[in-house]
Amino acid sequence: MVLSVLIKHGELMFKFMLNVQLVNCNARSKGLSQRLDGHTAMSRGVLLLCLVVAIHCKTFGVLRTKIADVPPFVATGTAMSHEAVRVTLFLKQNNLDQLKRTFDAVSDPASPSWRQFLSRQDVDDMVKPDEAIQKAYRSWLAPYASSARIIEGADYFQIHTDVVTASSMFGTSFSTYQHPFNQGQRLIRVSSEASLPMHLVSSLHFVAGLDDATPRYKITGMGGKTLQKRQANTQYMITPARLKSYYNVDPTLKGTQSSNVNGVVAFDDWFSANALAGFTQYFNLTQPTVKTYGTNCLAQGCDQVESDLDMQYMTSMGPGIPVYFDGNSGQVSFSEWAETITQKFDVLPHVLSISYGASEYQADSDELDRFDTAVQKLGVQGSSVMVSSGDDGAMGIIATTGNCPADVSVYCLGGGCQNNASLCQQIVVTQGQNKCVFPVGTDPFCAYLDPSQNTNFRSAMNAFISKQKASCALSLENPSQGDYYLHSKCTCPNLTYGVTSNGYTISVYSGYDASLGRPFDPSFPASAPSVTSVSASVLDPTATGFNELPTSTLNDGRFDTGGGFSLHYPQPSYQASAVASWVAQMSTLPHQAPSSYFDVTKRAYPDVTFNGAWYQVVQEDNQGLSIGPIFGTSASCPAFAALIGLVNDQLIAQGKPPLGFLNPMLYHLAETNPAAFHDLTGVSNRCNRKYCCQSGFAASPGYDPISGLGSPDFAQ
Repeated sequence: MVLSVLIKHGELMFKFMLNVQLVNCNARSKGLSQRLDGHTAMSRGVLLLCLVVAIHCKTFGVLRTKIADVPPFVATGTAMSHEAVRVTLFLKQNNLDQLKRTFDAVSDPASPSWRQFLSRQDVDDMVKPDEAIQKAYRSWLAPYASSARIIEGADYFQIHTDVVTASSMFGTSFSTYQHPFNQGQRLIRVSSEASLPMHLVSSLHFVAGLDDATPRYKITGMGGKTLQKRQANTQYMITPARLKSYYNVDPTLKGTQSSNVNGVVAFDDWFSANALAGFTQYFNLTQPTVKTYGTNCLAQGCDQVESDLDMQYMTSMGPGIPVYFDGNSGQVSFSEWAETITQKFDVLPHVLSISYGASEYQADSDELDRFDTAVQKLGVQGSSVMVSSGDDGAMGIIATTGNCPADVSVYCLGGGCQNNASLCQQIVVTQGQNKCVFPVGTDPFCAYLDPSQNTNFRSAMNAFISKQKASCALSLENPSQGDYYLHSKCTCPNLTYGVTSNGYTISVYSGYDASLGRPFDPSFPASAPSVTSVSASVLDPTATGFNELPTSTLNDGRFDTGGGFSLHYPQPSYQASAVASWVAQMSTLPHQAPSSYFDVTKRAYPDVTFNGAWYQVVQEDNQGLSIGPIFGTSASCPAFAALIGLVNDQLIAQGKPPLGFLNPMLYHLAETNPAAFHDLTGVSNRCNRKYCCQSGFAASPGYDPISGLGSPDFAQ
């Protein structure tokens, strides 16, 4: 039967990193007591954490934050005194220029230092702050040793404790919060000012675990809504053997080196051991060696689809290579994970795969920079971090403004609408200084415009609809919770506007307008320059020869692979030439967004592509085991990463170091041996899981920001 695709909205997790700012004593009585504008502050993903020098300014730096009742976060009550709190104090690091030079040198095949990696101790000694700073933090933390577990890293202190102890430590109180579109996700964060002794503040970079909360999503789609055996054209079904055949991988190749380890990273997710065993048996694969870190959360109701996919293809594509499964709480930020990983593992994996993403736009610059620095520290030690590029095209899904003209030939991608076409799919909704291109936008103000929750906006929409001609048949369709589609038989200019009701004004959307915000939201950490970003393709086995396309909602890939340009990270030198070649031809490409939509001087991603559609995955529910297709860059990433693990294994067997950070080598290889990559063309990633824009990023000959350098031919 025809498979439908259930693209999960994901367990939305949250991250707003703290921005520490020293202010004058007089500021306390001025602007700091005023409420931050909800749209401006929250849409930047930043909640101001201020150091206030007030009456007690000689001894205390006050960390001020407010997050209650600012959309899209909802305060649900006071946290219980026994509930767990995890806070990480990131200290300012030394010698970051030296770290970057070393990272570049050991990663560049043209450098005499290529793959001459450092030890963990060498890296720690390079970046750690002065001993006097660490001693001061130890002294402050010492009285809490009996009620808190304190982990000291070279450049951070991580505190595991309960609400009552954390309240005392930081002079604050804690509440529980949740996201309106993901009721199951719960956070414990501060509900009043937090503080640190002033003598500690000057050496503090930023804090995680007090008021940070960036929505994070899993990058997976399922073919079908139930875990039962599914029938489909078996020619499309992807298995480990078929992937190895497509990409010219020796099927007899197995890992033999015990020191070579691959790693899978998860957040609020765990794999089913029974499903992994069933998958191994079903496809007659090598029995995997797996070591788990973290706490199995399946009994608490966490998901397993993501981790089942990751583990089944990491172990099967890299048979014989031990795999570490790193299960993290949803409270953990990407930078926390990257900074603390070396404290956790017995051996640092040479390959690490991450199938999760967040809005780069909403992440604070400190979080973005700290993560990339932490990954550089891993790379200097010989580890490769690979990240799924995202499943929502150029537009993204978490913090979109909706400010890209819709392709009206496509309607209701999520399915379930009563109509199959609409000539007007966007309007502009204004409240004060806040604007949203509705219903396509999902940034904080747009998220607030949920007619099922916001009665004032519902009344405004009803007033707008009632003003229209009957022949326009204007309606707002809501086929599932949180999904809205504007249906109209009239084009947008032919609707009647000028409606103001309950503080909301509805006006025409006439096309891209810079004042309405950036049209695209990059996926982080895929956009970080120190990771290898992996996008997804779909293979057509019925075609003559090798036929591979970037996945699209509009082809058999069933989703638009992520890609584009960072809003934050500068373009790394290793990709400058490749990106320049694409820029020179982009104006000739179909469905390619104009250059005003993005900044070509920023980091372009992805770096490579691998098949990410129709993966056969075994899953477990209360009915037992079943097998069915899964889609996503979260399929392509671990499968590609596992094959890099096989390359590392062969190198180590020859007494050579592993590859380390891949990108400089990959771009050099594409330049000197283009046959090493299959070139993908003919698709633009202009849709997310709900809507299609008229343009996104278009695939082209050579490098492009949808398929990267292409997919690998491992025989080359």
